[in-house]
Amino acid sequence: MASLFISHSSRDRGAAELVHQRLSAEGFAALFLDFDPAQGIPAGRSWERELYAQLRKTDAVIFLASAASVNSSWCFAEVSLARSLGKPVFPMRLQGGGRLSLLDDVQWMDLTEGEPAFTRLLAGLRRAGVDPSDSFAWDLARPPYPGLEPFAADDAAVFFGRDRETNRLLELLQPTLQHGGGRFVAIVGPSGSGKSSLLRAGLLPRLRRMHRWAVVPPMLPGQRPTQSLARSLVRAFTEYDRVRPMAELGSSSAAAL
Repeated sequence: MASLFISHSSRDRGAAELVHQRLSAEGFAALFLDFDPAQGIPAGRSWERELYAQLRKTDAVIFLASAASVNSSWCFAEVSLARSLGKPVFPMRLQGGGRLSLLDDVQWMDLTEGEPAFTRLLAGLRRAGVDPSDSFAWDLARPPYPGLEPFAADDAAVFFGRDRETNRLLELLQPTLQHGGGRFVAIVGPSGSGKSSLLRAGLLPRLRRMHRWAVVPPMLPGQRPTQSLARSLVRAFTEYDRVRPMAELGSSSAAAL
């Protein structure tokens, strides 16, 4: 999952907000900015411990360089930890920004250039394998592990280790759009191997972002599989503002089966 950490001085809050808004608009959902009310440091948490924890799990760091940040011991510590962990750091110089010798070996960007600077930043992030299409927001109040239950779409931000399988499923599904109905891709495996989690937290959230698929909510057949399928179809049609009655979908599902 693609996640970003914005390192900045408290004196550069406006610039940090601008970068955060611009990256959010590009589709980056997992963006750590310490003062952000949704994804920043929760009230009552140890801010130092939280910063280091976020740095360890981020995929890249964006360093906003200013006279204040290059002389900040905390910003230096954040950049140093990121480099020691092998995280790519993308320095963006602000108005009157200074120089951080620790980052002399990487290409800098100048935020005062406006849109060209963001274009270069986005291109660099993608070259580093940090793509917004694989970035999902995370509710800090949500437990990161569901226990015996399968991972769900809301867990996409913390579901990891199945990238290869998820990408393979996406590859297999694309031809079905060209060949029409009658084709399907099955996920087969022993009980407890993670099939449901792969589907719900890996595949379905990414299909939703493609805007080419109508994603039907997962269903359990139960004793009345036709009705279970019809209920899922009702929810799907309602989500796409094409309301269909349960009775109609129930009879259509039965005919299809």
